[in-house]
Amino acid sequence: MIDNRLHGKHYISLVILAIVIMLASIQPLEMLSYLLHQVGTVFMMLMLMICLYKIGLSFLSFNLYLCFLLIHVVAAHYLYSYVPYNDWV
Repeated sequence: MIDNRLHGKHYISLVILAIVIMLASIQPLEMLSYLLHQVGTVFMMLMLMICLYKIGLSFLSFNLYLCFLLIHVVAAHYLYSYVPYNDWV
């Protein structure tokens, strides 16, 4: 089903993203670079809202977009090249 506005389930997904952003903001490797990456995150959130209200998105599409942003936020915390993938596996 295509949604053209935010519902409760969308707000839950956005709160999860906000929590991840807050956790990733704790002692990033380089704060200035991290903030620069987050400018892109804010821009992409604005684009997501514009697409949702103008075009409409399914809940799956909305969440897949947020998953991309979650990966981006975690990678920005570690400056992409220092993400400890091998330590997590």
